[in-house]
Amino acid sequence: VEVSLLESTLDFQFEVLTTHLNDGGKAPQRSAVNNAHAYLGAPYGIYKTKDGYISLAMGSIITLGSLLDCQPLAEYSDPATWFTSRDEIKAHLREHLLKESTPYWLGRLEPADYWCSDVLTWERLLEHEAFKELQMT
Repeated sequence: VEVSLLESTLDFQFEVLTTHLNDGGKAPQRSAVNNAHAYLGAPYGIYKTKDGYISLAMGSIITLGSLLDCQPLAEYSDPATWFTSRDEIKAHLREHLLKESTPYWLGRLEPADYWCSDVLTWERLLEHEAFKELQMT
């Protein structure tokens, strides 16, 4: 297999590059809080918990607020605010998620099929059964 690192890197950035080239060359407006993607609204990002980190993907802020029992999120019922107020929303999440452990939050989100994941450290990744099964090292 022959791979070009430059082409691979460009492929990873296709969305940002395409938007940049088609909107007059404006720089993306990145989130100031838990930034993960310039063109996605809250809650998309990685958040510190009491004992580690959790990643949250795209999803309803109202549903997330209910699942996490995070009352301030109820104010953002209009999905448009999930992008326009993403820093405020992410700040609420940043403070709220510090109150409990990653397994606690996953236990609330995963049964409801809310897109989330434990963020593994290098050491935990190396010990994870799936990683061992892949025999990548």
